Amino acid sequence: MFRKKFVELCREYPQLTSQSVSVDVGAMMLTRNPHKFDVIVTPGFHGDVLSGILIGMTDGIGAAPSANIGKKFEYFEPIHGPA
Repeated sequence: MFRKKFVELCREYPQLTSQSVSVDVGAMMLTRNPHKFDVIVTPGFHGDVLSGILIGMTDGIGAAPSANIGKKFEYFEPIHGPA
């Protein structure tokens, strides 16, 4: 359902490109070439897994910003989670 809605939304913005991959393939792609990605859109658990991989590739949890975007509000953090 998440992917179906994402594809529908992408049709509204034809100037943007998107690619759908499974979380394990995305994790492999991130470790090989993280600069290939501008924005990663995932459901919650998959985002947690991928952010953990990226945090491990950087200076740690304190260096990773995050965003939680819902239907009624958005919450942006300059650092990840409780760090």
